[in-house]
Amino acid sequence: MEPLLIPWWPDAAKVLGGLSRSKTHQLVRSGELPSVLVGGRRLVITAGLPRYVERLQMEQNGNAA
Repeated sequence: MEPLLIPWWPDAAKVLGGLSRSKTHQLVRSGELPSVLVGGRRLVITAGLPRYVERLQMEQNGNAA
């Protein structure tokens, strides 16, 4: 998957099942969702979305990374 940039809100939240604005912001601030700042706009790097979901699955299955 070629990395693309999408706005952290609302587009990244939609991809992650409709997470709240505050949760999405928390994930970006913690670095769990990789992002870049372009001008005044925060963009999420789409390649980070599957990695985040995989981490969640591993944690929920008792295989914390």
